[in-house]
Amino acid sequence: MASIIQLLGRITLGYLPEPYASQPRERPNARLIYKIPEEHSDFLFSKMKMILRKTLPGYKPSQGGDTLNETLGKWIDEMVIVGCLLWLGKHRRNFLDYVLDGFPQDMNFKLFEDEEATGST
Repeated sequence: MASIIQLLGRITLGYLPEPYASQPRERPNARLIYKIPEEHSDFLFSKMKMILRKTLPGYKPSQGGDTLNETLGKWIDEMVIVGCLLWLGKHRRNFLDYVLDGFPQDMNFKLFEDEEATGST
């Protein structure tokens, strides 16, 4: 996971459009909420897998399945994504806001504690 975080760190320092470019990157006290609706979770994981496929050469997300290895592969993918989201929320928040603002506004999506539920965070 450290290599994924390192690569995401380099990628997310690149160009962002306004207003994201002028927003603070760091939110060291950011905390993911404990539980989100399954619809939001499924949507978030699918979007993050797409981002990881585009940014990490050779990354192939696990589809899960009926065997123990397939199930473990899916769980590991999800744990890595949660870890990446937490790191992005703390260290590249402007990039994460840019990604989350692309979500449908009617989802009333909330990813971090102590923040209002909106179309983004």
